Amino acid sequence: MTHIPPGYPSLDQLLDGGLQPGTLTLIAGPVAGGKTTLINAIADHARADVDSAVYLVDHRHPGIQPPQTAEPDLVIFDGLNDISGGEPGPLAVALAEAADQFGYAAVATTQVAKSYTPGHITVSDVAGSSRIVDTAGVVLILDPVADQLRVHVAKNRRGRTGMVTLTFVRGPERFISAV
Repeated sequence: MTHIPPGYPSLDQLLDGGLQPGTLTLIAGPVAGGKTTLINAIADHARADVDSAVYLVDHRHPGIQPPQTAEPDLVIFDGLNDISGGEPGPLAVALAEAADQFGYAAVATTQVAKSYTPGHITVSDVAGSSRIVDTAGVVLILDPVADQLRVHVAKNRRGRTGMVTLTFVRGPERFISAV
């Protein structure tokens, strides 16, 4: 399987083509900071433009929908802290191991600590166990500023790090690549 592009050219390029099969990508950001909007856009892009089988687990909706195929290309867990009961480390390890074993790209969202400094969010601000940061192959830190979302690739075991900026658009809520 090839990389799954998130659908934002600047982020696709920074991630050397997209989300990596066999790897857990952690997306961390503040409450209401764009995590769910971003992963929904990534899932929609993967389904529509890349024709990938996507399995999305959302902590706000009870019950888990089975994947549309026995072999998903992309598995997304929205709300890792909530799904795990507050200790995301063991679940992050299990997600990373399953992604590696079955060869799909895994994505999980988590929060940053409430004491973060807007405009200066770092990996050390990720809430919960440092084990989830250590386990992830890629860590994206989301830092919302006004109508823009700074996406910092803070860790990338197989590629580059850096930052891209997306612009938030309302109705329907989505991000677009900043110009």
